[in-house]
Amino acid sequence: MKKIIAVLSFLALVSCATQPAPGWTGKGEALPRGLTLEVNGQEVIIKSPYLGTNVQVYGTLVEKTSPDLGYTVELTHLDYFQNWAQGWTEGTFQIAGELDLTSAGGEWTIKTLGPVEILSPQKALIRYKDTYLSGDQALTALRDRWNRITTALEGQPMDRFWSESARGQMNWLPPSFQPRFEQNAGSHYFPEIYGYPQNYQTLGPWVDGESILWDQGYTQSTFPENLQEVRNTGTLYRDWEEGLGLWYLAAQWKYFWEQKIPATVLNKQ
Repeated sequence: MKKIIAVLSFLALVSCATQPAPGWTGKGEALPRGLTLEVNGQEVIIKSPYLGTNVQVYGTLVEKTSPDLGYTVELTHLDYFQNWAQGWTEGTFQIAGELDLTSAGGEWTIKTLGPVEILSPQKALIRYKDTYLSGDQALTALRDRWNRITTALEGQPMDRFWSESARGQMNWLPPSFQPRFEQNAGSHYFPEIYGYPQNYQTLGPWVDGESILWDQGYTQSTFPENLQEVRNTGTLYRDWEEGLGLWYLAAQWKYFWEQKIPATVLNKQ
């Protein structure tokens, strides 16, 4: 099996035999592209290409009853940033969850303590061409977009959006290597752009939304009623064009914490 390398930088943390020190690495079986975990005082920052190149997860390091028992990381929020063709989106989401950081036999392990959830956006800043949205206006726009994206992904078999390796394992690619995710998910949600399944007969009739003709028959046969209007008007495709990183984050989130993190073992170099 492939092993993972997870780079950890523990900054401004007093070093002792029961604490991780700078230069620790992580190895495991499910995270070949790794993660970084930085500790600056009590602040913890987690980054991983499996969540996106511009996603940072924050938490607070809490010592258990003694350092020998390890630490709890209380997750608090994540920061997100994405450029798109005519602007960019910056946002902060409240999150909830806890991680367990434990030392045993000279190794440190990290695992989740229950589900880790993205709750809601807390603040946002959006640029569209020469227009800037901030405050409640930007927050509402980001919240509405996030709700549409998570609703669209709800109940979908995620394996249809990933490429399969020769060994039959799903190969999750970070955004800088995400053409397979974009193509597979894009062809499901927007076949008018990415191509219909082989031998599929378009249904029609067609409707114009955001200067693109959408197949209303495909919409009706594929999407629940609460998503049909936002797809036919082009709103969902605009969410895609301007927020592909949010789609990726939402699709990866649960599986990252449930399958990637528990496989991580931290060792001193």
